Amino acid sequence: MTKAGISCAICTLNSSTRIEKCLEYLATNAGAAIPWEVVIVDNGSTDGTARVAETFWKLFDKIDLRIVSEPQPNIRQARLKAIESSRYSYVSFVDDDNWVPANWVETVFGIMECNPDAAALGVATRASFDVQPPPWFPRQQFRLAIGEQVFREQGWLWSAGLTLRKAAVQHILDTGFIFTETEGFAGRRPGSDVELTLFLTLAGWKLLYTNDLVLEHHIANARTNITSIKNLARAQGMVHAFLEPLIEAARPPRLWERAGLAWEHGLVWGALRLSQFSLRNLLPSSAHSDLANIEFWRGYLSVMQESRRQYITRIADARHFAARAKATLPRYMRR
Repeated sequence: MTKAGISCAICTLNSSTRIEKCLEYLATNAGAAIPWEVVIVDNGSTDGTARVAETFWKLFDKIDLRIVSEPQPNIRQARLKAIESSRYSYVSFVDDDNWVPANWVETVFGIMECNPDAAALGVATRASFDVQPPPWFPRQQFRLAIGEQVFREQGWLWSAGLTLRKAAVQHILDTGFIFTETEGFAGRRPGSDVELTLFLTLAGWKLLYTNDLVLEHHIANARTNITSIKNLARAQGMVHAFLEPLIEAARPPRLWERAGLAWEHGLVWGALRLSQFSLRNLLPSSAHSDLANIEFWRGYLSVMQESRRQYITRIADARHFAARAKATLPRYMRR
């Protein structure tokens, strides 16, 4: 049986210049009165990230640090490797540009222990910049997992600071969960956090969210320029089209779905949103923020136009998964 405690997992690729700062903040939790460890998943680094981390952590040898390898650069597999390699009941994902507070370990452990029907815990994040970001950036900062998690009502959480119940993840894996393979992306495509937490929701587990913990997220200068944000927004739009059926499956069938028009509704809605932001972009008061929104809906529509059958099938498959998973929930959660 997995021991009660926290495994802080860092999935990283070529972060030799960032990893020490991340570990320095984690080390402020050294006095936590519960068992915990640090698990670094080296996802194909070529810059000596593992060596830098091991050397730095020798200053804090009372807390175990283990490095495991996932040589194929694929964030989905790296997250699963972290969960598989963890020794404790909860896996708390900390990105290599995240800085946690000194009460992180004890607080996330306490919240999860008090909520046995919760699969995951999300937190708010605050950005840290080297230089002042452009004035339009706050309207797009959610794309970089900054601020309050406004999409949590849709049944998903982002990965920065995401704590998972290991038993809940094992439950959906046993039920048949696998990450969707999508064309047009390298291994580190966005959305693996969305997909994982949506499947946990479908399986009948609860997602928790707290503002009592705030994670600091360091944003490099290159990530605040409009070209970078537009590219990210387009990729997120494409992923949203792949994962939207999971959001639909988590709800009771709505009118357009009962009429067999779920895909058509999504396509029309996407076209309307693209038109809205495109027209707004023509106004003198338009900001770069609208350009990112345009790219999001372009990405969304590029996938939707080619995937009617897949879209409908994904909704049905997700509902079948939910039925199987809910039938095998822990006994204390069945109603």
